[in-house]
Amino acid sequence: VEGLDETQARINAALERCTEQDLEQARESSRGSMPLWQHLEGLHWHETYHAGQLELLRQLAGKNDAII
Repeated sequence: VEGLDETQARINAALERCTEQDLEQARESSRGSMPLWQHLEGLHWHETYHAGQLELLRQLAGKNDAII
């Protein structure tokens, strides 16, 4: 969880420096070419999906402490 906190702080700092023009620039990835904001939106969804999976696994392991 500490690593997640650190990377989230770094991501937030980078996003604060971004302009609208930066976010609108097309970027290439394995999903094709699209604006940077759309790539970030997809990555955000992907991370929340895995956070939900981890929450389920914690519950199955007997941990009753919700981390999200």
